[in-house]
Amino acid sequence: MGECIFCARNAGWFKDRHPECERRHSEAWPAMVQLAAEAAAGSSEVGSLTERLSDIARSSHRPHTDVQRALIAGWRRALDAALEDDLLTEEEEAPLRTYADRFGFTWQGLRQLRENLQTSGTEATQSDVASEAFHALQRFELAMALRDVLEGRAPRNVDLCDATAFNLKGGEQLVWSFDFTDYYELRTKREYIGGYQGVSVRVARGLYYRVGGFRGRPVETEQMEYMDSGSFGITTHHIYFVGSTKALRIPYAKVISLVPHEDGVGVHRETGRLQLFETGKDTGWFVYNVISNLGPLG
Repeated sequence: MGECIFCARNAGWFKDRHPECERRHSEAWPAMVQLAAEAAAGSSEVGSLTERLSDIARSSHRPHTDVQRALIAGWRRALDAALEDDLLTEEEEAPLRTYADRFGFTWQGLRQLRENLQTSGTEATQSDVASEAFHALQRFELAMALRDVLEGRAPRNVDLCDATAFNLKGGEQLVWSFDFTDYYELRTKREYIGGYQGVSVRVARGLYYRVGGFRGRPVETEQMEYMDSGSFGITTHHIYFVGSTKALRIPYAKVISLVPHEDGVGVHRETGRLQLFETGKDTGWFVYNVISNLGPLG
Protein backbone atom coordinates (compact mmCIF):
# COMPACT_ATOMS: atom_id res chain seq x y z
CA MET A 1 0.00 0.00 0.00
CA GLY A 2 1.26 3.47 -0.86
CA GLU A 3 1.34 6.39 1.54
CA CYS A 4 0.05 9.84 0.55
CA ILE A 5 2.92 12.35 0.45
CA PHE A 6 0.55 15.04 1.76
CA CYS A 7 -1.49 13.49 4.56
CA ALA A 8 0.67 10.40 5.21
CA ARG A 9 -2.39 8.12 5.06
CA ASN A 10 -3.05 5.08 2.92
CA ALA A 11 -3.33 6.12 -0.74
CA GLY A 12 -3.95 2.69 -2.26
CA TRP A 13 -1.90 0.28 -4.28
CA PHE A 14 0.95 1.87 -6.27
CA LYS A 15 -0.19 5.41 -5.37
CA ASP A 16 1.59 8.14 -3.42
CA ARG A 17 -1.14 10.77 -3.11
CA HIS A 18 -4.87 11.37 -2.84
CA PRO A 19 -6.28 13.48 -5.69
CA GLU A 20 -8.13 15.64 -3.17
CA CYS A 21 -4.99 16.22 -1.09
CA GLU A 22 -3.04 17.19 -4.20
CA ARG A 23 -5.76 19.60 -5.33
CA ARG A 24 -5.99 21.31 -1.94
CA HIS A 25 -2.20 21.55 -1.75
CA SER A 26 -1.84 23.18 -5.18
CA GLU A 27 -4.76 25.59 -4.69
CA ALA A 28 -3.65 26.71 -1.24
CA TRP A 29 -0.58 28.74 -2.26
CA PRO A 30 -2.27 31.19 -4.67
CA ALA A 31 -5.11 31.56 -2.16
CA MET A 32 -2.62 32.42 0.62
CA VAL A 33 -0.82 34.99 -1.52
CA GLN A 34 -4.10 36.61 -2.60
CA LEU A 35 -5.30 36.80 1.00
CA ALA A 36 -2.05 38.50 2.05
CA ALA A 37 -2.18 40.87 -0.93
CA GLU A 38 -5.69 42.01 -0.01
CA ALA A 39 -4.56 42.73 3.54
CA ALA A 40 -1.48 44.62 2.32
CA ALA A 41 -3.67 46.74 0.04
CA GLY A 42 -5.99 47.59 2.93
CA SER A 43 -9.01 45.69 1.62
CA SER A 44 -9.07 43.10 4.41
CA GLU A 45 -8.13 42.91 8.10
CA VAL A 46 -4.44 42.51 8.99
CA GLY A 47 -4.68 41.52 12.64
CA SER A 48 -5.75 37.91 12.08
CA LEU A 49 -3.90 37.39 8.80
CA THR A 50 -1.18 35.13 10.19
CA GLU A 51 -3.77 32.90 11.85
CA ARG A 52 -5.85 32.63 8.66
CA LEU A 53 -2.78 31.77 6.59
CA SER A 54 -1.74 29.17 9.15
CA ASP A 55 -5.19 27.55 8.94
CA ILE A 56 -4.94 27.29 5.15
CA ALA A 57 -1.41 25.89 5.32
CA ARG A 58 -2.39 23.32 7.94
CA SER A 59 -5.52 22.13 6.12
CA SER A 60 -3.67 21.80 2.81
CA HIS A 61 -0.60 20.07 4.25
CA ARG A 62 1.74 22.89 3.36
CA PRO A 63 4.82 23.64 5.53
CA HIS A 64 4.47 26.39 8.14
CA THR A 65 7.27 28.33 6.44
CA ASP A 66 4.80 29.00 3.61
CA VAL A 67 3.04 31.43 5.95
CA GLN A 68 6.07 33.76 5.99
CA ARG A 69 6.56 33.30 2.28
CA ALA A 70 2.93 34.23 1.61
CA LEU A 71 3.20 37.33 3.80
CA ILE A 72 6.13 38.53 1.66
CA ALA A 73 4.67 37.48 -1.68
CA GLY A 74 1.33 39.13 -0.88
CA TRP A 75 3.00 42.41 0.07
CA ARG A 76 4.97 42.35 -3.18
CA ARG A 77 1.81 41.74 -5.19
CA ALA A 78 0.01 44.65 -3.53
CA LEU A 79 3.04 46.88 -4.07
CA ASP A 80 3.28 45.91 -7.76
CA ALA A 81 -0.40 46.79 -8.21
CA ALA A 82 0.08 50.18 -6.52
CA LEU A 83 3.12 50.95 -8.68
CA GLU A 84 1.68 50.04 -12.06
CA ASP A 85 1.96 53.76 -12.91
CA ASP A 86 5.36 54.07 -11.12
CA LEU A 87 3.76 56.44 -8.62
CA LEU A 88 2.80 55.76 -5.01
CA THR A 89 0.09 57.95 -3.54
CA GLU A 90 -0.24 58.58 0.18
CA GLU A 91 -3.46 56.56 0.14
CA GLU A 92 -1.63 53.59 -1.40
CA GLU A 93 1.35 53.97 0.92
CA ALA A 94 -0.59 53.91 4.20
CA PRO A 95 -1.82 50.25 4.19
CA LEU A 96 1.45 49.03 2.69
CA ARG A 97 3.42 50.79 5.44
CA THR A 98 1.13 49.46 8.18
CA TYR A 99 1.49 45.92 6.82
CA ALA A 100 5.27 46.21 6.45
CA ASP A 101 5.72 47.53 9.97
CA ARG A 102 3.51 44.82 11.47
CA PHE A 103 5.38 41.95 9.83
CA GLY A 104 8.88 43.37 10.14
CA PHE A 105 9.49 44.26 6.51
CA THR A 106 12.32 46.65 7.33
CA TRP A 107 15.94 46.49 6.19
CA GLN A 108 16.99 45.06 9.54
CA GLY A 109 14.01 42.71 9.77
CA LEU A 110 14.54 41.25 6.30
CA ARG A 111 18.25 40.78 6.91
CA GLN A 112 17.42 38.82 10.04
CA LEU A 113 14.84 36.75 8.18
CA ARG A 114 17.31 35.86 5.44
CA GLU A 115 19.94 34.90 7.99
CA ASN A 116 17.42 32.71 9.83
CA LEU A 117 16.41 30.94 6.64
CA GLN A 118 20.02 30.32 5.66
CA THR A 119 21.00 29.12 9.15
CA SER A 120 18.06 26.72 9.36
CA GLY A 121 18.98 25.17 6.02
CA THR A 122 15.71 26.27 4.47
CA GLU A 123 15.17 25.50 0.81
CA ALA A 124 16.87 27.90 -1.59
CA THR A 125 13.51 28.95 -3.04
CA GLN A 126 12.44 30.30 0.35
CA SER A 127 15.70 32.20 0.79
CA ASP A 128 15.12 33.63 -2.67
CA VAL A 129 11.74 34.94 -1.54
CA ALA A 130 13.47 36.83 1.28
CA SER A 131 15.94 38.27 -1.22
CA GLU A 132 13.07 39.34 -3.46
CA ALA A 133 11.57 41.09 -0.44
CA PHE A 134 14.69 43.28 -0.29
CA HIS A 135 14.05 44.38 -3.88
CA ALA A 136 10.40 45.05 -3.08
CA LEU A 137 11.30 47.12 -0.01
CA GLN A 138 13.80 49.12 -2.06
CA ARG A 139 11.13 49.76 -4.68
CA PHE A 140 8.77 50.90 -1.92
CA GLU A 141 11.35 53.36 -0.55
CA LEU A 142 12.21 54.60 -4.05
CA ALA A 143 8.54 55.23 -4.85
CA MET A 144 8.18 57.39 -1.74
CA ALA A 145 11.39 59.26 -2.60
CA LEU A 146 10.11 59.92 -6.13
CA ARG A 147 6.86 61.29 -4.76
CA ASP A 148 8.81 63.63 -2.50
CA VAL A 149 10.83 64.88 -5.49
CA LEU A 150 7.70 65.45 -7.57
CA GLU A 151 6.16 67.41 -4.70
CA GLY A 152 9.29 69.51 -4.24
CA ARG A 153 10.42 67.96 -0.94
CA ALA A 154 13.67 66.37 0.10
CA PRO A 155 13.28 62.56 0.22
CA ARG A 156 12.53 61.41 3.76
CA ASN A 157 14.60 58.24 3.62
CA VAL A 158 17.74 59.66 2.08
CA ASP A 159 19.50 58.68 5.31
CA LEU A 160 19.51 55.16 3.87
CA CYS A 161 22.05 56.40 1.31
CA ASP A 162 25.76 57.12 1.60
CA ALA A 163 26.69 60.68 0.65
CA THR A 164 30.34 60.35 1.67
CA ALA A 165 31.33 58.93 -1.72
CA PHE A 166 30.54 62.24 -3.45
CA ASN A 167 32.03 65.71 -3.06
CA LEU A 168 28.80 67.69 -3.19
CA LYS A 169 28.82 71.37 -4.06
CA GLY A 170 27.47 74.06 -1.73
CA GLY A 171 23.69 73.98 -1.45
CA GLU A 172 23.50 70.65 -3.24
CA GLN A 173 21.45 67.86 -1.69
CA LEU A 174 21.64 64.11 -2.23
CA VAL A 175 18.41 62.54 -3.47
CA TRP A 176 19.51 58.90 -3.66
CA SER A 177 22.60 56.76 -4.20
CA PHE A 178 23.22 53.23 -5.43
CA ASP A 179 26.21 51.05 -4.63
CA PHE A 180 27.64 48.43 -7.01
CA THR A 181 26.69 50.37 -10.15
CA ASP A 182 28.27 49.27 -13.43
CA TYR A 183 29.30 52.06 -15.79
CA TYR A 184 29.46 51.62 -19.60
CA GLU A 185 30.24 53.92 -22.52
CA LEU A 186 29.22 53.59 -26.14
CA ARG A 187 32.44 53.29 -28.12
CA THR A 188 33.04 53.24 -31.87
CA LYS A 189 35.46 50.67 -33.25
CA ARG A 190 36.89 50.71 -36.77
CA GLU A 191 38.06 47.68 -38.71
CA TYR A 192 38.94 47.14 -42.35
CA ILE A 193 37.11 44.54 -44.40
CA GLY A 194 38.07 43.14 -47.79
CA GLY A 195 41.77 43.91 -47.59
CA TYR A 196 44.33 42.11 -49.75
CA GLN A 197 47.99 41.74 -48.92
CA GLY A 198 49.02 41.26 -52.54
CA VAL A 199 51.94 39.10 -53.73
CA SER A 200 55.69 39.39 -53.36
CA VAL A 201 57.76 39.28 -56.55
CA ARG A 202 61.45 38.45 -56.34
CA VAL A 203 63.50 40.99 -58.28
CA ALA A 204 66.94 39.94 -57.06
CA ARG A 205 68.52 37.68 -54.54
CA GLY A 206 67.18 38.69 -51.13
CA LEU A 207 65.10 41.50 -52.63
CA TYR A 208 61.32 41.28 -53.05
CA TYR A 209 58.76 43.75 -54.29
CA ARG A 210 55.13 43.55 -53.08
CA VAL A 211 52.42 44.43 -55.60
CA GLY A 212 48.63 44.50 -55.61
CA GLY A 213 47.96 45.00 -51.90
CA PHE A 214 45.25 47.24 -50.54
CA ARG A 215 43.86 47.87 -47.05
CA GLY A 216 40.13 47.41 -47.71
CA ARG A 217 37.19 49.54 -46.73
CA PRO A 218 36.70 50.82 -43.16
CA VAL A 219 33.67 49.59 -41.23
CA GLU A 220 32.66 51.23 -37.96
CA THR A 221 30.66 49.42 -35.28
CA GLU A 222 29.31 50.73 -31.99
CA GLN A 223 29.16 48.73 -28.79
CA MET A 224 28.78 49.33 -25.08
CA GLU A 225 32.12 48.96 -23.32
CA TYR A 226 32.41 48.32 -19.59
CA MET A 227 34.39 51.06 -17.88
CA ASP A 228 34.16 50.68 -14.10
CA SER A 229 31.98 49.81 -11.08
CA GLY A 230 31.25 52.07 -8.14
CA SER A 231 28.72 54.37 -6.47
CA PHE A 232 26.08 56.25 -8.44
CA GLY A 233 24.41 59.32 -6.96
CA ILE A 234 21.57 61.63 -7.93
CA THR A 235 21.52 65.09 -6.37
CA THR A 236 19.47 68.21 -6.84
CA HIS A 237 21.97 69.48 -9.46
CA HIS A 238 24.19 66.65 -10.73
CA ILE A 239 24.64 63.00 -11.59
CA TYR A 240 27.64 61.46 -9.81
CA PHE A 241 29.63 58.31 -10.36
CA VAL A 242 32.68 57.30 -8.33
CA GLY A 243 34.50 54.07 -9.13
CA SER A 244 37.97 52.66 -8.72
CA THR A 245 39.29 54.32 -11.90
CA LYS A 246 36.53 56.69 -13.03
CA ALA A 247 34.89 59.66 -11.32
CA LEU A 248 32.17 61.74 -12.99
CA ARG A 249 30.07 64.77 -12.14
CA ILE A 250 27.48 65.46 -14.83
CA PRO A 251 25.50 68.72 -14.54
CA TYR A 252 21.87 68.36 -15.52
CA ALA A 253 22.37 71.28 -17.90
CA LYS A 254 24.75 69.09 -19.94
CA VAL A 255 22.23 66.26 -20.35
CA ILE A 256 20.59 66.23 -23.78
CA SER A 257 18.46 63.11 -23.42
CA LEU A 258 17.89 60.08 -21.22
CA VAL A 259 17.41 56.46 -22.26
CA PRO A 260 15.37 54.47 -19.72
CA HIS A 261 16.37 50.89 -18.95
CA GLU A 262 14.82 48.40 -16.56
CA ASP A 263 17.98 48.26 -14.46
CA GLY A 264 19.44 51.72 -15.00
CA VAL A 265 19.58 54.72 -17.31
CA GLY A 266 21.50 55.89 -20.35
CA VAL A 267 22.67 59.51 -20.45
CA HIS A 268 23.38 61.46 -23.65
CA ARG A 269 25.62 64.44 -22.98
CA GLU A 270 26.53 67.36 -25.23
CA THR A 271 29.60 65.39 -26.31
CA GLY A 272 27.20 62.94 -27.99
CA ARG A 273 28.61 59.90 -26.21
CA LEU A 274 26.08 57.63 -24.53
CA GLN A 275 26.92 56.70 -20.94
CA LEU A 276 25.03 53.85 -19.31
CA PHE A 277 24.68 53.35 -15.55
CA GLU A 278 23.28 50.01 -14.36
CA THR A 279 21.98 50.81 -10.87
CA GLY A 280 20.33 47.47 -10.10
CA LYS A 281 17.27 45.33 -10.65
CA ASP A 282 14.07 47.30 -11.26
CA THR A 283 15.55 50.73 -10.45
CA GLY A 284 15.62 52.34 -13.89
CA TRP A 285 12.11 53.80 -13.61
CA PHE A 286 13.14 55.70 -10.48
CA VAL A 287 16.46 57.04 -11.82
CA TYR A 288 14.89 58.14 -15.12
CA ASN A 289 11.98 59.94 -13.47
CA VAL A 290 14.06 61.69 -10.82
CA ILE A 291 16.63 63.00 -13.31
CA SER A 292 13.89 64.00 -15.75
CA ASN A 293 12.11 66.07 -13.12
CA LEU A 294 15.18 67.62 -11.48
CA GLY A 295 17.09 68.30 -14.69
CA PRO A 296 16.41 70.48 -17.72
CA LEU A 297 14.17 67.76 -19.21
CA GLY A 298 11.58 68.30 -16.48
